[in-house]
Amino acid sequence: MWITGASELPTTDSLFYLLITPSPLFRKEFTVNNSVDEAKLCITAAGYYHASLNGTRLRKKVLDPAWTDFSKRIYYSEYDVTS
Repeated sequence: MWITGASELPTTDSLFYLLITPSPLFRKEFTVNNSVDEAKLCITAAGYYHASLNGTRLRKKVLDPAWTDFSKRIYYSEYDVTS
């Protein structure tokens, strides 16, 4: 299940920095009707993020994901959220 923003993406990377808008808040509500054997959250950002599930922070990490050259790769973090 992907969670994305509603705005259209700029056509070139340099145009990202011209936008003067606050950081978006991505949120998705859903209901699970069956038992869950395993659940993972894979998350990334072109910058840093603060991840929480049901109002609880997932980790104490503040500067995640690690810095990288976004034109070559982008790191992500994986959280076990089964419980």
